[in-house]
Formats: sequence, C-alpha cells, structure tokens
Amino acid sequence: MSQPDSPLRPLIQRHTLGWTPGGIAWTQFQHELDKIDTTSVALASPQQADHHADVGVVRIDEFAIAHGELPSVRVLKEELGETAALYLREGTPWTVRNGRSDFTHHHGELVVGGAGTHEALSRERGRTTGLWVPLDRLTVPYRELRPMLMQSVPLDPSLRRLLSVSATELARSGEAEAVGTMHYLSGLADLVLRSLLGRDPDHALTRDARREQIMEYLDNRLSDTGLTVDEVAGAHHISRTRLYEIFGGEGVASYLRGARLDRARAMLLDARRAHETIGSISRQAGFANQSHFTRAFTKEFGASPGDFRSAAREIRRHREEHPG
Repeated sequence: MSQPDSPLRPLIQRHTLGWTPGGIAWTQFQHELDKIDTTSVALASPQQADHHADVGVVRIDEFAIAHGELPSVRVLKEELGETAALYLREGTPWTVRNGRSDFTHHHGELVVGGAGTHEALSRERGRTTGLWVPLDRLTVPYRELRPMLMQSVPLDPSLRRLLSVSATELARSGEAEAVGTMHYLSGLADLVLRSLLGRDPDHALTRDARREQIMEYLDNRLSDTGLTVDEVAGAHHISRTRLYEIFGGEGVASYLRGARLDRARAMLLDARRAHETIGSISRQAGFANQSHFTRAFTKEFGASPGDFRSAAREIRRHREEHPG
C-alpha cells in the first residue's frame, strides 16, 4: 500500500483499438498496459478481421476496475494472492485454463480468480468487466472465498448491471476521488461476493427468482453431458435437498431432459443444420448416448428424430411450392 505521505492519484485510461479513426495498435495498448498491470492481451488470431476494441481502466494503488468491449482475444493474467479478482463475462463464453484443466466462463456469470497465472480465450466478440480489491479491505474472510475460486457461477442480473455500469462510468468520468473510489470498489466487491455466499439461499432472491437463475445456468450448459445435480447445487451454494425444493415436483433432471429435447427439436427443424447427423445433434443437445436420445425424443414428440426431420423437410418444401 502507498505511504500516508504519498498522495494517491487515480490512473484512468481509455483506449480505442483497431482500424478506426484515432484507434491505437494492439502493440501500443500492450505497452501502456505493461506500465500498470501484469496482464497480456492479444488478438486470438493475427488473421482475424475484427480488431476493434474499447477499453477503460481505473486504477488506484492496489484497487482497479476495468471493462472491455473486445473481439476474439487471448488473455494471460497473473493473479496475486493478496488480491480478490472478480471477472464478469457478457455476450460470449470464454475458455479459461487453470493449471492443467480448462473450464468455461459463461455469459452473465462471475469468476473469482485464484492466485497464479491463468489463460483465457474468447471466440467471439463480447464484453468483460474486472474488479480487483485487496483481500484485507474486504469484510468477507478469504477462507469463505476458497470454495468458489476459479468457477463460473451465476450472478444476479441487477448486480451484473451495477458492476458493468460502475466500470464504464468511472472510466468515462475522466477523474475520480481516490479514497472515496477505493471505498466504493471494496464495498462493491463485498456486495457481489456476499450475494454469492449468502447463508440463506432465499435471502436476496425469492424462490421463483432463484429457480430462474438456476434455469439460466442449466440452459448455458445443455451440451455438457457430464453435468450433475451435485455440480448444479454446488455452483449455487445450496444443498441437493434445497435444489429439489426450489424445482418442486419437476426436479432438476426432468427440467434438463426437457430443455435438451427442446433444443434438439429446434436443431432438427433448422434447415441450416440439414447436413448435420442425428448423432451430432444429440451430442450438441447434451445426450451422451444416441440410442437413449432417440427413445426419449420419440416418447416426447411421437416420432423418431429422423422421421421428425423428414416431416419438417416435407412441410418446408410444400410451403415453398405453394406459398400463401
């Protein structure tokens, strides 16, 4: 931390990158970033057409908040053990390498970074927001954060907006009062973390709102054939029993099965996917076994996936031949 006789001066940076009027090159941006952080950011591929980015950074001593509207990029970040790092993704998932394992950071979800060097890769354009606060400035004990480190967990939409807007507006302001901003950032981090760690799962959310949040989590993971009830409960910091209570008589497995069948049905109706095999569609919908998928689909919709696709094709052909 800075010494008391050294006045804190907020560092605020705003960058527009790419082939735009006034835009700077990515190498120049990295040079500016090296002055204040241990992050490396580069285009995912030198050949990609989309180079444009808008980035804003506010840094005061060991506190920082940043946002970026980014194309496909590759990020290498070294996290220090003395800082809580919160990352929010919006618009596109990221693949994050944590040591020897990979996980997906989904849209609308938060990851609390752990100490060490981590690599992240996005495949499409999207927004990311980051918040860094010293652990000793939080009211949440670090031992309570450990179980959620390097996991993609759902964040309430209102907190997503608050985190995202805070990053944008503080950078846009062009100036910030140091002490007040540090208190604001530590309070913001506390609010977000405590919302994830709430002892009473319905303290901040009604049962219906909690169910909607979990359903969004499941919808983002329909293609994950290894998804388990324990994993869903753990991601929301509730017990299996509480998870079943929230879903009532339907149950998580039943909802997941229905959502996967609905996705498969939509894919079979999509003329743009006519070249894809039934096996490929079943896997993308989250079914590890094609035979099981065929039985479940036939029971649900009264026709096998192949017959269903053929009937849909005939209907489209008839409509094309007899418009109106």
